[in-house]
Amino acid sequence: MNCKEFEKQIPDYQADKLSTKKLTEFMTHLSGCSACQEELAIHYLVHDGIMHLEDGKAFDLQQIMDGHKERSLTQLKKRRFVKKIVYGLEVLIIAAIITVIYLIISQ
Repeated sequence: MNCKEFEKQIPDYQADKLSTKKLTEFMTHLSGCSACQEELAIHYLVHDGIMHLEDGKAFDLQQIMDGHKERSLTQLKKRRFVKKIVYGLEVLIIAAIITVIYLIISQ
């Protein structure tokens, strides 16, 4: 993912709408690109900062960004785990089908 693609994905990232593949690419790029880290901070400042200012609440930009980053990483781990379980179930189903076919044929 390049910086331009990253910037286009920021609204979907903030709305938790990125696919597993896109979220992985987004987080990988974010961890290695200081320019995009700054760009993301600006988006948070504009989006969340204005809402907090309107509510009169204190605003900790770093805490909000870190919280979203941790939630995204946790979400990725969960998605990968579910994918592994689904894959395992598919293998078991295929094995069961093969076994049933073998039993039918061998009779």
